[in-house]
Amino acid sequence: MGVSAEQSTPNDILYPIKVNINENVRSGLQFSDDAEASWDAKLVARRISEAEKLSLESNLSSDLSAELTERIEANIKSYEENIDDLETDDKYQEVADISAQFESTLNSHIEVLKGLSLQAEGETKTSLNNLVAVLEKNSDKIAASRINAEAEARANIEGQTEAEAKANLNGQITRTEKQIRNATSFIERRGSEVEAGVRARAEANLEKAEESLLKAQTEIEANAYGVAQDLLSEARRLSQSAKTSIITYGKFDLSLNKETENETRTDEENMATTTETESGTASTSVEINSQTETNTKSDDTTTDSNTKSETGVNISL
Repeated sequence: MGVSAEQSTPNDILYPIKVNINENVRSGLQFSDDAEASWDAKLVARRISEAEKLSLESNLSSDLSAELTERIEANIKSYEENIDDLETDDKYQEVADISAQFESTLNSHIEVLKGLSLQAEGETKTSLNNLVAVLEKNSDKIAASRINAEAEARANIEGQTEAEAKANLNGQITRTEKQIRNATSFIERRGSEVEAGVRARAEANLEKAEESLLKAQTEIEANAYGVAQDLLSEARRLSQSAKTSIITYGKFDLSLNKETENETRTDEENMATTTETESGTASTSVEINSQTETNTKSDDTTTDSNTKSETGVNISL
């Protein structure tokens, strides 16, 4: 029953088992502030996925949307508390990486929700638009937190001795290389599940991540440790964005609208209203073909799912 509950949404009888038992058990297995923050972010993604599924089934009522929004905001509050604890412990690099992943996840889902809204009507459309507004507000806050954390991480590196800085950055290089390899492997396995434009954008972000990594290594050799720190953070952010877009789009048959310009955000827009191409987060319109069957994975990308919604789109939460 616990496994079956994982596919449930707020209108299902098994949903209380999912959120009150399954997720509480997993929450109890997070033993550090960074693990807890990452889990809070994943819970937000699970709630958004439920809203997407309900929308495709034309079941996203204002009441269900309000319930999901309330849960999302509670999880974000918990996330922020864990981030505050990490910052208190001067763990700014961890904050930057966790924030980058969460920001990427939110922005990918925002793009999908906007696409769903284009095809929705009445109460469902209103609910989707309200949810987008909540997520956009929080995405901007998380982006601002990331930018601040990256600046603090750079200051920390620049305050270290040469030996300490090199050891720190070399460790980050190893971690960044592993993240890029994992993202590359993931896209090779799952890239066929998404529209060609989505995969092309993900692959472009991976190329940029590799370029940033190479530049970071050059800057380390030139003893420009602060610049290297920024480049490594950028490389991890880009590779995470590439992977996240495949995860999110892989749940639907989605197509980027080629007639709409791919407007993307920069760090400055995440705090205000400019655009970024290197984050890989596009605010394009999305076309959704709910008649095409696709094979999808679970939200943590560990298991396959062939759960089919009534609209013909395979959904995994």
